[in-house]
Amino acid sequence: MKEIKIMTYNVCWEAIEAKKGNIDMTKCKVKNKNKCLSNITKIINNRLEEDYDFICLQEINSTQWTNISDNMMIDNYNTIKKEVEPAGIITLYNNKYNLVKKYSGNLTDNHIDERPYMILVFNENIILISLHLSHIQQDECFEKLQKKLNYVKPYVNHKTIFIICGDFNNNDPTKIPSFNDLLKIFNRKLKKEPKTIKTCCIPNDDKYNMSFDHIYISSNGKYDKYRTIDKNEKNKYMSDHLPILAKVLYGF
Repeated sequence: MKEIKIMTYNVCWEAIEAKKGNIDMTKCKVKNKNKCLSNITKIINNRLEEDYDFICLQEINSTQWTNISDNMMIDNYNTIKKEVEPAGIITLYNNKYNLVKKYSGNLTDNHIDERPYMILVFNENIILISLHLSHIQQDECFEKLQKKLNYVKPYVNHKTIFIICGDFNNNDPTKIPSFNDLLKIFNRKLKKEPKTIKTCCIPNDDKYNMSFDHIYISSNGKYDKYRTIDKNEKNKYMSDHLPILAKVLYGF
């Protein structure tokens, strides 16, 4: 039996830059310092120090990542990026894993609102799917993702675990038929999350009222832990999302 520790976190590009976009994060700037950037950095860095296996970040590009990671000890991690505007997705994976293949692209046909995905195949019988889903036409997005998963068929065996993490912009994606069928081509089902966690989308600690962030696994895995950040960390101004943390067991 093997253990995997995962974090997914929409860090909010407006928070990183203390700007007003779709939401106003100018309040991040306190006495000429970006409080949100400092808190986001600390949260991610804490997980790196705990030797997390995979960290999936949304709404972040290479320049923003450079600003965050400058003071981090990331020697033990490799970084995979999918750039879109104004910000894409980045996945960090512990360098004890061996990446075999990577696939990435856009889940929508709308180039004004690009929605990135990333499929990473690891030699250790792990397939990690990271995404930032559109608010609309989600059924079509998952249909497109399923077609892309055909590429990984040669790397799948009965031991392979699938992990799907990211900002789904949906409280319950299991109500979407194409999401439930995502692993049908591998004769697998998705496991129900252990609990519903409110992670989104107002950056005040007492007003997170939606559950947009998720970590799903295939039915041949098991959730050991599933939670958001510790309460003492939650009392800080950080993004408009909270991260989800999971410990998963597989290889029974």
